[in-house]
Amino acid sequence: MGKKDSMTKIITTLLQHRYDYLGIIGSGVCLVHCLLPTLLLLVNINLIETPFFNYVFLVISFIAVFNVTYHQRQWYLTAWLWGAFGLTALGVLFEDDLPGLEYLLYISTLALIVGHIRNIRHNQHCHACENDD
Repeated sequence: MGKKDSMTKIITTLLQHRYDYLGIIGSGVCLVHCLLPTLLLLVNINLIETPFFNYVFLVISFIAVFNVTYHQRQWYLTAWLWGAFGLTALGVLFEDDLPGLEYLLYISTLALIVGHIRNIRHNQHCHACENDD
């Protein structure tokens, strides 16, 4: 009975935070996608880059941030996530036009990951406080 309860708790937690996990995974893959060509160029391997993947990551990030912040009561988490998303969108849209925006992409995707992790921790803390009552 104990294993079934713990498995149910794990599944419930995953479902409650699915958009945070989607955001973390999407931002992490985006970060790897941004860093990999740079690292491969250092060892003289040239990849053909297509902007399609950048836009896919942008859509995934938008879906994750929108769903996480839709009922968010903490204004600072909402501001953090939308600010990081805005910087990511700026970097994706104007990366070819403005030199140095790839660094903005690195920072903003890390900020998205941190924001989603912070949201998960905040929600766990709030649920722990509710269970104490």
